[in-house]
Formats: sequence, structure tokens, C-alpha cells
Amino acid sequence: MEVFANVGMNASTLSLNSNVNESVATSNSATNTTRLTSANAATVLQSPTDGTISGSGVSADQVLVSDQTAAGESGAVATAATTVFNNDLTDETGLAVTNSTVSMNGNKTTAQAISNSATNSVTLDVDNLDATGALANYQTSTQPTFASTTTSVRLSQQNSGAVSLLSGSTASADGNSAMARATGNSSTNTVTLAGTNVDAGTVNTNVNLTTSGTLFADAAFLLLNDTSNAGAVTANSTSNVYQIDLLSSGGTVLDSTASLSSNSVQAQATGNSASNIMNIGQDGTMTSISSNAGVVNSQSNTASIEANASATVQATIDTLASSGTYAVSGTSISLNDNSTVALARGNVSTNLLNVTSTGADGGNGTGTVTAASQTVQATYGALNAQTNNGAVTGEVSGASYQTLLNQGSTYAGGGAASGANISVTGNTIQAYGYGNISTNGVTLSAMSGGGNDATIAAGNIQTNTGAIGAIVTGSNIGTTSLGQVTGSNLSVGGNSLSATAVGNFAVTNVIRN
Repeated sequence: MEVFANVGMNASTLSLNSNVNESVATSNSATNTTRLTSANAATVLQSPTDGTISGSGVSADQVLVSDQTAAGESGAVATAATTVFNNDLTDETGLAVTNSTVSMNGNKTTAQAISNSATNSVTLDVDNLDATGALANYQTSTQPTFASTTTSVRLSQQNSGAVSLLSGSTASADGNSAMARATGNSSTNTVTLAGTNVDAGTVNTNVNLTTSGTLFADAAFLLLNDTSNAGAVTANSTSNVYQIDLLSSGGTVLDSTASLSSNSVQAQATGNSASNIMNIGQDGTMTSISSNAGVVNSQSNTASIEANASATVQATIDTLASSGTYAVSGTSISLNDNSTVALARGNVSTNLLNVTSTGADGGNGTGTVTAASQTVQATYGALNAQTNNGAVTGEVSGASYQTLLNQGSTYAGGGAASGANISVTGNTIQAYGYGNISTNGVTLSAMSGGGNDATIAAGNIQTNTGAIGAIVTGSNIGTTSLGQVTGSNLSVGGNSLSATAVGNFAVTNVIRN
């Protein structure tokens, strides 16, 4: 996509703002919903009376199953390229911007590629519930997944005459973004139970959740996510340029404001991503629950995951004049709060089970988590099992946030800045590589009532054998000038560079109120 206009003007306004270029490639996409609303719902199961999931077999009164496979030879590929520029940049007369405003702000470039995408929800809104429910999501990707973005937002003028190309004016390239996101498998799975009384499944028994060998889950209410990625996942957001580039034989910028701030570049590559949430009684109307429930997440990545990002954010201003003339006079130049991020992850998940009821008396008072057998047993339990065997790398290469005064090859001895304010602050360059990430939680709120013997447990099991890398290389942040600087303020501070590589990372909360 190209967006352009001439910028030579007097007492005028030019806006090249809020343009959107988006490319989306998805091999398989599904939205599945089942909802039961009733005063009463009874089970039809005879034996066992709980819901069960064994491998790919699912049994319950209310069942939703989603199964996706992506195995295309070419895979899912999304690319987007955007150029925003002034069309008179090749005009040798270099028409000036005088008492005017030029803005190139808020332009957005996005490329998103997903091999499998699913949004699944099961809702049981029943006053007296004796029926069981299960949601199971299965995804397998063996194909490549690739997303790429490139962006150029650039104001450029040259004039060999002794003129000010920006005089009494404002020029900005702020708030632009470039995002490349590639994901092998992505799912959002939600189970919601609402009502007054729940008496489903086998009372006074624990759920049985295991991911060792064949996936197995046994409970009145179940949510299972099982995904596997074996195809390379790559996200590239590179060759991104945000620039104001001005050259003349006079005082090139006079009594003006130039800004290149809050621009963002991000590359994000993920093998498997899942959000698994079960909410029971969260509407506050449940008075009694004599049942059990479980959330299980199993993810495996064996492929390479790569995220690559780069950006050049520069104000390049030169004067061809000799001494006595300044490239910048009475002017403010800001390069603040820009960011370049590369994020690569093998597996990432959120697994939450929330139960709220006046009384919860469906348990037997015991709960266990056995890591060796990857098993959780409790009235309400959550189990996360993630394995990453692929190389995961996030890299930012050659990122640059700079103001460059008189840095061209034609410098003739002119001054750099007089009465100017130049700031390069709050900019960030970050690279991340993670093998496995999870956020897990089980919360039981039984405010009153006797016999509240329900138990809760959460298990997190993560295995990483892949090489995890986070790299930041060839970065430059600051201000550089040739020639005299007089009566000016130059600030370079609060900028940061970081690289973080982690094999396994998890946050697990178990809360009993």
C-alpha cells in the first residue's frame, strides 16, 4: 500500500494519517458454541455418570468437540508492506513547508498468519443442573506458518538553495505501528455454568486429570485443550523506517517542531497458544454445588519458532552552508517512546477454573498432584502440560533511534543546532525467547454453609529441550552532530535494551475463600 501527497505548502495542513494495511491468512478457522438454558436438566448417562475424555473420545450430556488439522504444503502466509511519503521528495527545487502542519501519524501495518484458529464456548444456564458437560479442542499443524511486514513512513526534502525547508511549522510521524504475528495453533475455550443448584456427576469423588500417555479426564464438567505444532513458525517485521530527512543550503529547519515518537514494531511467533477458562457460578446466584470439574491443557511444539524485528527511527537534518548557518534553529526535535520487540514462544497458555457458590459440598476432603504421572486429583482441578522440543529465537537486529545533524557526505562546516531542544528518551528494544509459558489458577469461593469439603488443586508440568535464544545486536540510540551546538538542550535518557531467554515459565495460583 502506498499513501502519498506533495508537502510543499504555506499556511496549510496535510494529514497522511490512520491508514490501515492488514493481511490475514488462516488455514482453518472455527467458532463453535453450544448453550443450554432451562429450569431443569437431568443426566442421560448411566455408567459412568461423570463426563469423560479419553484420547479423542468424549462423553457427557452436553458435548462440544472441535478438531482441526493443517497440513498444507505452502502453509499459511501473510505479508503486508506500507509506504507513506511525500511525492515531491524528488523535486530538485525542494518546495518548503512554511507555517504549516504535516502529519504522518497512526498508520497501521499488520500481517497475521495462523494455521489453526478456534473459538469454542459451552454455556449451561440451568437452575437445577444434573447434566454433565464437556468441551474438547484438538489442533494439529504440520505446515509452515509465516507472517511478514515492512513499513516506510518518510518525509524527505532536498534543496540546494539557501532556504528553510521547515519554517514555523510542525512535522510528525508519530504512533505508527508494524506487527507481524504468526501462530501455529490458537484457541480460546470457555465453559460457563450458571444456575442455583448443581448436582451433576458422581458426588464425593475427585476429578481425575492426566496427560501421561493417553490424555484422560473424568469429571462432571470438563474442558480439554490438546494441540500439537510441528511446522516452522516465522514472524518478520523488518526494514521498517520512520524518518524525517531534510537537506538545504540554508538553515534547514527554523522555529519548528519535528516529532518521531510512539512508533512500534513487533514480530511475534508462537507454536501453540491457548486460553482455557471455566467459570462456575460467577453470576453470584449459585447456592449449592455438589459436583466436580477439571481443566486440562496439553501442548507440544517440535518445530523452530523465530521472531525477527528491526526499525530505523531517525531525524536526519543537514545544511550545505558553511559557518554561520545552522541546520536546526529554534526548533524542537523529539524521538521518544518508540519500541521494537521480537517475541518468540513455543507454547503459551492460560488455564483457569473459578467456582463461586454459597456451599460446595461435593468433595471427599482430599486432593493430590502427582508430577511423575502428570496427574491431578481433587474436587476442582487444573492441569497444564507443555513440551517444547523446537528451537525458539527472538531477535532484534540493527534497531536505530537517532537524531543526525550534518552527518551527510556534503558537510561544508555549518553549525548543527542553535536554540534547539532535542530529546531521544524512553525508547525500548526488546527480544524474548520462551520455551513454555503458562498462567494457571483454581479459585473456590464458598462463602457459607456446612459441609464445604470440596478440594482444589493445580498442576503445572513443563518440559523444554529446545535451544532458546534472545538476541539484540547492532542497535544505536542517541544524537550525533557535526558543527557548533549553541544555546541548545540535548537529552538522551531512559532508553533500554534487553534480551530475555527462558526455558519454562509459569505462574500458578490456588485460592480457597
